[in-house]
Amino acid sequence: MDKLAKNPRTRATATRVSLVTEPFRGLNSAEPGKYVAAAEVVIRARAERRQILGPDLATESAWDILLALYCEWAQGKRLSATDVGHVTGMPSTSALRWLGIFVAKGVIVREDDPNDKRRTWINLTPQGVAAVERCLERLSVIYKRFPRGF
Repeated sequence: MDKLAKNPRTRATATRVSLVTEPFRGLNSAEPGKYVAAAEVVIRARAERRQILGPDLATESAWDILLALYCEWAQGKRLSATDVGHVTGMPSTSALRWLGIFVAKGVIVREDDPNDKRRTWINLTPQGVAAVERCLERLSVIYKRFPRGF
């Protein structure tokens, strides 16, 4: 057994690396660059989102929250601050931090629940709805390049 294999720290690191790389073993594409057009669409879509929302609100986590709030708004529903974390799958601390940023930017408003003092409802402002809709409008044009998905 070589010197590196005997070292427990080296073995632990090798184990962690193999856990990360193993799922990707054997996934070499027969067609290099097969999905370049799809990648370019995603890059362009993210750039459009950054242009509309600004770089601080265009992250994936922020976008997930905005989409969840928009979908609820469109159905005449709303989410509580706690629901936002559950719906988006992010820790409640992260969701609450984002909600604070959105309030400061005027994208959402918080409304205390008169029936339950522990709950706060989250609503998109008209400005927030307009920003999400501008993004979705531009994204729909970009994604039309792939009518059957990618």
